[in-house]
Amino acid sequence: MKKVKPKIKSTDDLPQEELPTDVKQLQEELRKAKLHNKLLNAIIDIAEEQLKIDIRKKSGTKQ
Repeated sequence: MKKVKPKIKSTDDLPQEELPTDVKQLQEELRKAKLHNKLLNAIIDIAEEQLKIDIRKKSGTKQ
């Protein structure tokens, strides 16, 4: 029996101009996601401080 390898598209098929803009777009989305995460953590910290209750789930708690 003869084994047939599946064809994989190479990255050479992509136009060179599209790759840098795609990377820049992904980097911008990552930056926004990190900023959003920091904002949410800050909101939780403020709420915990003002309400005097624990909002975050504690690790290792038994159910």
